[in-house]
Amino acid sequence: MTSENAPAMSEEVRRIVTAAHMFRGSRDFFLAYEVLGAFMQSPEAREGRAPNPIQSQATCAALALELALKARIVLDGGDPPSKGPDGHKYVAMFGLLSRAAQEDIVRPLLLDGAAASVEGLAKVLAEFEGTFQKWRYMHEHREVAFHEGNMVAVVQAVYESLVRLRPDFGPWPGVIVDPDRPVRWHITPRP
Repeated sequence: MTSENAPAMSEEVRRIVTAAHMFRGSRDFFLAYEVLGAFMQSPEAREGRAPNPIQSQATCAALALELALKARIVLDGGDPPSKGPDGHKYVAMFGLLSRAAQEDIVRPLLLDGAAASVEGLAKVLAEFEGTFQKWRYMHEHREVAFHEGNMVAVVQAVYESLVRLRPDFGPWPGVIVDPDRPVRWHITPRP
């Protein structure tokens, strides 16, 4: 069946499909982040005999966060920014979510070892601003920060929020999962 012959989708189904595609893209970039991190632990990279792909790793983590937030905005009934610099502003995207969606994201979230609040997450997201743009073009910037631990924690919290809202989004095809060592954002229940 071609797309011309496909039955028309309702707006709700279109939103779910759009969010699913955004989520899949986010997962793919997060998986790339993890693969790059594993490569950086290889003896060759650690000994300086292979490149250290930190620029790519930071860019992938930042894009994973952006797409995860956009997927959550779509499922929340909003329209995420998609063009230009506004499409990369985490604080603005988080602000597009309902208070309930924001609270759902922060519920399991630990930042710097402490329970997060909506206001605290907004401050942490402000620290992330520009990560995608600056790390893509490191040569154009003098100071570049990558708040890796908190960024990964936020990505995982948004993933958990997405799956709580749409259980059919998990498990996620295409993600490498070791059943003996499940990752936090897989469908393995929290203790």
